[in-house]
Amino acid sequence: MDFSAISSVIQTVGRLLTQEATSLMGGKDQVEDLQKELEWMQSFLKEADARKVDNEVDRTSINEIRELAYDVEDVIETFALKVAPRRKGGFSNVIKRFACILNEGGLLCQTKCEIQKITARITQLTRRLQTYDAKQPRDGPGTSSSNQRRELRRPYPHIVDDNVVGLHDDIKKLVSILVDDESDCKVVSIWGMGGIGKTTLAKKIFCHSQVIDEELAEILHNFLKDNKCLVIIDDIWSIEAWDSLKSAFPVAMNTNSKFLLTSRNKEVVSHVDRRGYSYELQCLDDDESWKLFQKIAFLQVHSTENIVDPKLEELGKDMVNSCRRLPLAISVLGGILATKSSIHEWQIVHKNAKSYLKKGKGAQDIEHVLALSYDDSPPYLRSCFLYLSQFPEDYQIRAERLIQLWVAEGIVSSTEDEGNGGEVMEDIAEGFLDELMERCMVQVGARDLTLKVKTCHMHDLMRDLCLLIAKQEKFLSIINDSSLSPSNTRAVRRIVVHQHIHVQCIKSSIPLRSILSWNYMFGNFKKLRVLSFEEGGKGYSGFKLSSAIGNLIHLRCLNLCCIAFNCLNIPSSLGNLRCLQTLDLRIFRHGGDGALNFRHLCLPLTMTDKTKLKLHTLTNILTLINFNTRNCFVVDLSKFTKLRKLGILGPFNIDDIKEELDKNLPIIASDCLRSLSIWNDEGIDPKVLAHLLSSCVHLCELILRVKIEKLPDFHHFSSSTAYVHLIGCKLVEDPMPTLEKLHNLRVLELYVYAFIGKEMVCSALHFPKLESLNLSGLWNLEEWKVEERAVPALHHLKISGCGKLKMLPDGLRFITTLQELKIEYMPKEFKDKMVQGREDFYKVQHIPSIIFYHIYRV
Repeated sequence: MDFSAISSVIQTVGRLLTQEATSLMGGKDQVEDLQKELEWMQSFLKEADARKVDNEVDRTSINEIRELAYDVEDVIETFALKVAPRRKGGFSNVIKRFACILNEGGLLCQTKCEIQKITARITQLTRRLQTYDAKQPRDGPGTSSSNQRRELRRPYPHIVDDNVVGLHDDIKKLVSILVDDESDCKVVSIWGMGGIGKTTLAKKIFCHSQVIDEELAEILHNFLKDNKCLVIIDDIWSIEAWDSLKSAFPVAMNTNSKFLLTSRNKEVVSHVDRRGYSYELQCLDDDESWKLFQKIAFLQVHSTENIVDPKLEELGKDMVNSCRRLPLAISVLGGILATKSSIHEWQIVHKNAKSYLKKGKGAQDIEHVLALSYDDSPPYLRSCFLYLSQFPEDYQIRAERLIQLWVAEGIVSSTEDEGNGGEVMEDIAEGFLDELMERCMVQVGARDLTLKVKTCHMHDLMRDLCLLIAKQEKFLSIINDSSLSPSNTRAVRRIVVHQHIHVQCIKSSIPLRSILSWNYMFGNFKKLRVLSFEEGGKGYSGFKLSSAIGNLIHLRCLNLCCIAFNCLNIPSSLGNLRCLQTLDLRIFRHGGDGALNFRHLCLPLTMTDKTKLKLHTLTNILTLINFNTRNCFVVDLSKFTKLRKLGILGPFNIDDIKEELDKNLPIIASDCLRSLSIWNDEGIDPKVLAHLLSSCVHLCELILRVKIEKLPDFHHFSSSTAYVHLIGCKLVEDPMPTLEKLHNLRVLELYVYAFIGKEMVCSALHFPKLESLNLSGLWNLEEWKVEERAVPALHHLKISGCGKLKMLPDGLRFITTLQELKIEYMPKEFKDKMVQGREDFYKVQHIPSIIFYHIYRV
């Protein structure tokens, strides 16, 4: 159930009683009584959750409590937001205050009236609960406490794709068929039930060393030509789906190409090609099932002893047997148990798992195991999980964006004041995302250099469950057509639009909290907290943002970056949005009387020189993108003590801080800055760059797209730097002597004109942690030397567009960790030297994977 609503409103009421007590003028008692009722409702929800309610009376009551909580918060917050801006000092503001007294009195009267109505609804609900005995306890397991959760949470979740068990023989057999040129079989199909591992097997085959070779890689790029290529089509659900695609694939033709398909339906694979090889993927055996479960459920799995408590082993094996040897079900169950440490907790899950699995037979059991993962998760995670139902199937969700939305919606909140040492809400949200992945409810897409999640996605079966529960709990409504009936959205506070919907199709009387549109729409919904236009909105022109946007005083997140509109039409009323935390407009013009409280601000790529922004009040800002000194004051950077990510765009003039520089004061005051990017085609003063980098004492990521000709000395760089991306720097001197002293550097990318010299050297005993090196577009590079014992941890190396490079460095033969070498846009002569028997073969013969793209003849 959605605990976020009731928790958020209790915090809002508490703030009102503390900050606006003098404004209540006789209404304080009413608000205090309301707060007590809210605390009672929260207790009821906790008790209902502990009982695992599954009856209609409790569900109806829970839905009504959620609606009451939303209504209370809307009333209280509206009052606070309309009163607070009028309380300012100065003579002119004193006059304005007198003029507003009557209006405030009317607002207070209206607020009291609305509170009375809500209190009456609470009284009616209490009577109904007593009448229908909804509070009568029922048998059912409880949930883990918050303290236990925080103690047991590990810093990085399990990565499901790495936990592959029991596919070795399957891979061997299918690869042999796919690489057999003499075989008449053109189509290989893998079929089996959802969650059995079809996609995992297909990915393993795709990455197999016998499948990825030079010839196939080149042919994949030119797959329409009459050559040999491998096409993998994953998850074909129906015959009709294949028929709509088959014209693109010459299955019936006499071709050297081969096709690998996966499907849940055996009829589909037979229909595709009756002469093809049909392979039914089997479930794991008992030993494999237990091995997979151990990998996920037990923390000591990587230890040499690998000892498991006999009682836990007995319970675990019994539960694994109930999973019908299905990898997805086992992984989910293992994720649940990974957070449990005591035998008592395991016994609770064991009892609950049994009851769920008894509800279905055969293939249906997986649905109940997946449902168990939701019911077993603590309340604060369920709202986060249900929020994922808005994203389309197979969508790679940006973790940073998701976290911003969670915070804006109030789904994630902090009980302590951030300004007084409380935990930052984005950090709390990041922990929640880790927990979802730890429980295998969400899967990792990609990670950054600090191992934080960059993207994530949902398994299609888990997404089906998420959609089902979100619909049952009226968490949100997804619109896929041009009609919206008020009857089916009356109790829904979030709307997601996946297609073009005209505004008149959605009634403004619906008390929506968020609109997340994958296409173009806008409406005057005064209680909105989130208004977000995602990728689907690109290309819509002529959009004019109404000044009425300033009436959405509850708005926390406004994302219009994918809407094409005239920047001159941006209304100054945006300054009225005092609650706004995330603004992604690519344009901003300050207006109104309120002090904005941005946490994430993305400025435009271009603004008129007349626009000058005063950002010094944004003391809570965490992300600032496209900062430029034509429209912003450099001195404001010294006010952003919490800033974590800064993107500088265009010229970086320091006229307003020359005095500070003379005193050697830092340009950036934040000790929290982790990411800095500078994009400036006009160049930057080397002294200014050095001083700027010296201000970033804990920087992890540095991106420079700016002409500098020489890097600052290494002592100006942060020792925490793990990622460096240079492009267009036109460095005359070899950058390696400077960069190799960054002992925590893990990824180094030198792109087009990053270095314009002829010789580059990686010296011995340096770059100790460098894992990935990319040299692309270094047109003048003729010789690259790698000394023995240099870059000892290198895993991935890419050389692209370095046409004058004569040969690979001899030192590559000493790098035993190298797993992959990619060569692209290089002369054929460079490639031919690596062929067995040629001069460079000894340098690369130990590398498992060597891939060539777009090789050309000089």
